[in-house]
Amino acid sequence: MRHRATAALAALSLLALAACGPTNSDARRSSEPDEAAAGPEAADPAASPEAGLPAVPPTSADDLRWLLPDAAGLGALAPAGEPDQAAGQDLFRLINGGAELYLQHGFERAVVQDYQGEGKLRFSLEVFRMSTVEGARTIYELRGGTTAEPAHIGEASTVEGYYGLYRQGCYYFSVTASRSRGELRPSIERLARAVVERLRARGQVTE
Repeated sequence: MRHRATAALAALSLLALAACGPTNSDARRSSEPDEAAAGPEAADPAASPEAGLPAVPPTSADDLRWLLPDAAGLGALAPAGEPDQAAGQDLFRLINGGAELYLQHGFERAVVQDYQGEGKLRFSLEVFRMSTVEGARTIYELRGGTTAEPAHIGEASTVEGYYGLYRQGCYYFSVTASRSRGELRPSIERLARAVVERLRARGQVTE
């Protein structure tokens, strides 16, 4: 009986570890040969195994651009410019202050993308992958995720005025508008829901 309980505990630990870092499907893509070099009969490299999700290049297991919503389904929002990514100490370049906090709690990689709204309005999406669910939860709480109004998006979320904070699995992310007045919440939540959908499709579900 004790042996079976120990085995079950070990299996649960493996599942928890598998939830963080590059997903299994991403890892497979990084080790497989480039389909484009396999000849005209090879599968379309632009096709994604997850319906509606952008494809990830086979050699980019750590590329987080698959998380970024495109213009489809975002209403008046559209990506503005190219995304920027950082890993490890390069986070100091990517964000203005606070990098130490992320690194202390297991930061692995981040991606940032701006979205153009109506007129001059812009929204900044910042996504951080942590090494553990607990790390993502800690960052969410320290960033103020427990003090604003619950948004009921993802496994934890709050929205206040011009920004929203969210957590899903090992990922913490925020959406911030370039101004504090106006009807901002619909666009903030539209972006957040699109990111959560992508994370859930890749198995980032812990609650």
